[in-house]
Amino acid sequence: YSDLAQKLHKPTNVKYTLMWEFGTILQNCLPQGLGSEASWFDALRSLFGKKESKRCSATARKELGHLRRQANKQRWICWESDAAGIEVEVAMLSGRSWRFIIGDTAKGSEVKERLAELSGIHFTELSLLCDGVQVQDSEVLLASYAVSLQKPWPQLQLLRIFRPFALSCSTDCTLKMWDLEKGTCATTLRGHGDGVMSVAVDWKSRYAVSGSHDCTLRVWDLDHGICVQAIPVAE
Repeated sequence: YSDLAQKLHKPTNVKYTLMWEFGTILQNCLPQGLGSEASWFDALRSLFGKKESKRCSATARKELGHLRRQANKQRWICWESDAAGIEVEVAMLSGRSWRFIIGDTAKGSEVKERLAELSGIHFTELSLLCDGVQVQDSEVLLASYAVSLQKPWPQLQLLRIFRPFALSCSTDCTLKMWDLEKGTCATTLRGHGDGVMSVAVDWKSRYAVSGSHDCTLRVWDLDHGICVQAIPVAE
């Protein structure tokens, strides 16, 4: 951490102040490595740590997307074989509709994932309704809407909503993505080792790039909420 970051984040509580001071003393007591910039832990990592090959952000997103699709397909197979499941029809105002079986433990977020695959619309832009009531991501449909789902097709309605988001950076080493409609933090991105001073976003591709006092640029995959590439830069 830089001196500025330490001043900003040094705790005022007595217990955590003692822990902070003890950590500083312990850090100064650790043996140094081969060079002035290499600590004892860095030396151990260089000897025993496995060196990972660098992957570009597009490759990382492709791998994560593949794993996500595989997990979703396995879930949908389980729905098809669920004896307690029920066949539902989901319709949009445009006239498009889909029929599939949902399991007895299917949540709103999981059904939206299925509809995102069928419709080709990003799941963050989808809003699911049942009898005019918005289905929450954490709700189990067969538990919350059992009576409504027994009605004639279509039992569910799908709306496409362009929800406004904003991305902020902070000296607490994090970036936060905000849902401006709800006024809540949707995702916290962690990875920088010092204050983050700048950020740029491409909302169409859902990538962001941030710059920090830790002398790195980081590329973020906003779909998965992770850093997919770290680029070291000169001080």
